[in-house]
Amino acid sequence: MGCSGKRNFGYPKYSEQINEFIDDVYKSELMVTDYHRQLEGLDQNYERIIPEANVEQLKAVLTYYVRGERLCDGMWESACKEKVFLKILYRLKELEKLT
Repeated sequence: MGCSGKRNFGYPKYSEQINEFIDDVYKSELMVTDYHRQLEGLDQNYERIIPEANVEQLKAVLTYYVRGERLCDGMWESACKEKVFLKILYRLKELEKLT
């Protein structure tokens, strides 16, 4: 998945691929409404918890990053550069194999 956010007047302009990914996440069952509660007490550098996170924590982290763009322009760009979305998807796949 190619992630790129190009700045235009202070707001990132994302590729069609990223916009489609975000749309797919919104349509999936991966978004949770109580993500703040799920993240309470965890390391606030959410990227660090991904390798050991359970499914509910992964959903919460994904929701945090997806919804975060509304409050913090460039959140998706940062998540893409740090491969957060990719790490979440790989961890979900890993957990799926265990069930």
